[in-house]
Order: sequence, then C-alpha cells, then structure tokens
Amino acid sequence: DALPIYHSGHYEAWSIQGHTRMHLTSEINDRVTVDRLWARGYEMWFVAFGGADGKSVSALQRLLSKETANNKDTFSEGDYLYLLSRRNRRALSVRGDQIWVTGTDMDAARFELFAVDSPACLPDTPPSENAMAVALLEEGFISNLTRSKHKKKIDVSGQKFQSIVRAIMCWGPIPRLQTGNVAEKAAHSDSYPIFGSPKPPTQILPIDRNNSYDGVLIARRTIANWALLEGMTPYLLADKDITAKLVDSVNEDLLRHLKNSSSVMVGRQFEMQTQYSQPTYRGLFKAALSAFPEAPAVMYSNMDILYTPQLIHTIRAAVQFVAEDKERQIRRLRSDGLPESSYKVKGWMIVGQRINYNVPAEWSPLTDSDWADDMEARFARKGEVFESDAEDYFIVSRKMFDWNQIPDFVVGGVAFDNWIVSKGNDMANEGTAIVIDATKTIVALHQNHGKNSKDSHKHPKSQYNSHLAMAHGGVGLGHTSDAIFATEIDPEGRVSVYDKHRLLF
Repeated sequence: DALPIYHSGHYEAWSIQGHTRMHLTSEINDRVTVDRLWARGYEMWFVAFGGADGKSVSALQRLLSKETANNKDTFSEGDYLYLLSRRNRRALSVRGDQIWVTGTDMDAARFELFAVDSPACLPDTPPSENAMAVALLEEGFISNLTRSKHKKKIDVSGQKFQSIVRAIMCWGPIPRLQTGNVAEKAAHSDSYPIFGSPKPPTQILPIDRNNSYDGVLIARRTIANWALLEGMTPYLLADKDITAKLVDSVNEDLLRHLKNSSSVMVGRQFEMQTQYSQPTYRGLFKAALSAFPEAPAVMYSNMDILYTPQLIHTIRAAVQFVAEDKERQIRRLRSDGLPESSYKVKGWMIVGQRINYNVPAEWSPLTDSDWADDMEARFARKGEVFESDAEDYFIVSRKMFDWNQIPDFVVGGVAFDNWIVSKGNDMANEGTAIVIDATKTIVALHQNHGKNSKDSHKHPKSQYNSHLAMAHGGVGLGHTSDAIFATEIDPEGRVSVYDKHRLLF
C-alpha cells in the first residue's frame, strides 16, 4: 500500500501519513505511533541514503551522531534508504508487526529501490510514457530521472524532494542484517531452570492408569513434559526418598522413549517452615538459584502444569525486550548527562494465567510425537482460562528480589502468588522492575485433578500465608492483568513484548 509523504515547508524533512490520515511520530519510549492530522516538527522524518558497501560513513550514521548530512547525489544499485525522526534523530526500525526507532544504524530498517527488479518503477522507456513513472515524478519528486544501461545509476543530482510522493511501493523493506546485537545474544545464549516441589507420592507408579485424576499419573506426566522443553532444565526439590525414586523411574522412561531429552535432577537441601514442616517459597527459590549459579533467571511452577515450546520463546523475547529497554534508557541517561548508575531497573518477572483441562489419562508426551501441537491445538483451545489472581508459575530474574527479605510463605498455601506478583508490580510502577503478563503466549495447561480449586484456602497454612501477605504490603496488585507489559505473537509467529497502555489504532 502506498503512503502519502509531504515535504515540510520549514525543514528538509518529510511527514508520513497513515491510512487514518494521522502522521507517524516517534515517542519518548522509542515506539512509533500516529499523532495529529496536521504534521508539525515531531511528526517530521529525515530521509538519508547509505551505501551498501559499508566502507564509508553513511548519511545515516552522520545523522544519528547529530552531524550535518547531505543526501547522496546518486542512487547506485543496492543503496539503501533510511528514515530518521526529526524529534530525536533515531532511525525507523521494524520488529515483527511493531515499529520502533533505534539509535544504531545496524538496527535501522533499510529500504531498497526496486529499480532493477521492477520495470514499473524505473522503466527503460521515457518516464512520461509510463504511468508508474508519472506517479514517481508527481509534484516534482524527481524531475530529471535518467537510467544509464551501462552505469546502472539513477542521477538525482541537484534535486530536492518538494511535494507529495505516492509511489512508495517503489521502495520496499529488506530483512535486517544479523549484526550480533547484544540484546539478541542475551536472549538466546542461556538455558533456564524450571523447578517445583511435588507432594510426596505413596508409590512411583499410577494407582489407576485409566483415571485422569490419578496424582502419580499427573506427576509423572508433568516431569516428562518439563524434560522435553527446549531451553529448560527441570529441577525438583524434594526431601523424600520416594520422590527421588519416582524421578528415577521417569528418567528411565525418557531414556527408553527419547534419546535427546533432559535428565531430571533432584535437590534435597532447602528451607522448611518449622510450624508446618513444609518447604517455603523463598527456600525453594534460594535453592534453585544456588544450584544454577550461572542462570540469569529461574522458573517456579506448580507440579500439575504442562508447557509447550512457546515457554522458551516467551522467555527469550522477554530477555531481549529487557535488554533493549535497558539500552534505550541508558542512551537517554547519557543524552541527559546522567551516569549509567542512574538506571533503576533491578530485574524482571514473567507471570500468566493457566488453562484448566481434563487431560486424557492415556495421553503422554513420551508417546505422542506431536505432543506440543496437541496441547496447543486440542487441549488449550478446549480448556478454560482460569482466574487472573491464581498464578501457578513465576519466572524471575536473578536480581529481581532479595529472597532473604521475603517472608516465609509456606508452599501449597494461598496468598504467596498474589503477594509476590503485587510486590513485582509495585516495583514496576516505581520504575525498578519489569513485569510481563505472558498469558497470550505461554500455554500453562493445568491438569485437572478432581479436587475443588478452593480447598487449599481451608488449610491452616493458607491462613498463615494470608496473614503474612497482609502484614507485608498486601496483594493490591496481585493479578496478572496488573502487569504493565504483556506478550503476543506477531503475524510471523514470533513472540514480542508490548506495553499494555500503548495507544491503539
């Protein structure tokens, strides 16, 4: 689709009008939105042309460094066009279906003129004899257009862009180069522990294999599922021998059915709450962080939740988003003359809602080669998305919380999930954390077990947890929906993070 471009009467810059008749502008958070029917300075964009060989400092680089830049006098085959916001001299960047601005020429969206591949744009015949050429020349866009068959160059020397251009279809985006971006490397270079603490079973094999609510059947299926997750390292925390034997049995099944799965490890050292003789959440997190000292983040999950490979894709998207956000904030601090130490974000956290489903007793990820597709296409679509204040998993960066300062909430009791999410959202509102609601991209399939989901509220340890929560700040922002950011899947199937408060168009 063609977009009208208007030349400014005051600047050597252009405004770009969307189909809503409003004009593109870059915001202070580096998002690109549309704003105002009449373009002013903030809606203006510079046009720069850079050589494809990369041997010389391009007009784009000079503009980014706030130096004066003149457009190149000639287009050569392979030359690129860049758009830079006059508001902050940052280049247009396209990521999936979202548009940003960036401060590096490597991440900028590059457009190429289809002069060679599209005769309709730049024909060998005289321009006046071709309708597309007439469109390209409309209002004096390029008044002396010639194409040399020998030099393969288009001479635009001495001409300025002066009015409306409705031939943007003659410029097309090309894929961004793989530049070794720091944020992208951070997103893909690590694996992440997923840990939980199962209830001690009475035996290691299911009591009734035909009963979809059988607790041992559910536990074995969960452990096997976690072992199959790309980029995740399963780790169970249990102090009973029977649990270790159950894990050993599942590991044997994994080895027998699949040669490339992760072996599940068991940890036995963690804090126990003395009054109830049960693990504490802070103790489990401390044990997991200690067991995986190089892990940038760890994930806690209840032991009846199954996941798909979208889990690691979501984590990597979040890590990349956080890294890019940090780069943007630090650049802004530098431009304001402030030190990098002024950057306040301590860490990040991912939460989300679960989907309740009666998983068939005979179904197993070990025997179903399409287990991930079945979970997403069959189970998740038929299941019920549960309440936003019943969180079953938390993915937390290493420095997000000081776990020594977290109260001793007892595992299995209520309130911890709402309290920790509320604490994270409080930090996010203060600018010291990033909390992301991943409900749209993480399939967290809860295996229904026939028990009332509210039964745990009656336990004495739940009352204990509830009193702790109220005594330490409450649960006012304890819903997943209270997170400022969320994830979504773009049209190309990639996970991206967005601000839920962004403008909608």
